[in-house]
Amino acid sequence: MALGNIKSAQELSGSLLSLRYAAIYDIFGQICLHEFIKNCHKGTNNLKELATILPEGKLTFDSFVNEVNSLGEKALVETKRNANRALTRNLLKEVFRLAQSYCSDTNQLEEMESKSWYQFTRLIVNSMSHDFKWRFHKKDKKHLPITYKKETLELNVDGQDIHMRLQVLIELVDEIISFSKSEIK
Repeated sequence: MALGNIKSAQELSGSLLSLRYAAIYDIFGQICLHEFIKNCHKGTNNLKELATILPEGKLTFDSFVNEVNSLGEKALVETKRNANRALTRNLLKEVFRLAQSYCSDTNQLEEMESKSWYQFTRLIVNSMSHDFKWRFHKKDKKHLPITYKKETLELNVDGQDIHMRLQVLIELVDEIISFSKSEIK
């Protein structure tokens, strides 16, 4: 089942769940790597334990860990934060766009657009796909303020950095998956 070749709502749900599990898997992997590098700072890990060559053959895993380790604790935290941002952005964007595309192809887009989470998610995906700043266009402003659970987007955040809890983003992914499993054909 290729992500660009979805033929049924069941295939869509399977693809969306697969993307969710892949992102969580990557987040757990990042957490393990983060803890490993923190232990390197303390001198309690042997870098040779994870010596693996990437498919490109240009970088070994232990040299990557040494490089990140040499940047210091602040850079490590920033690296982890950026990696989590990228994973979260990609997970939400892929799940949203895949469902949106399927609904468009099967004449069910109006059903998706009618969901309480749709505009909120669309605004997040659009902003996260660019520079992690809220950017509201004229057509977006007519939907503001907009609330999802306890999170509210208002016009006064236009141009500001996005600050959204990971839990909210995962809940939006779960909303889309639930929609794909139970409400579309």
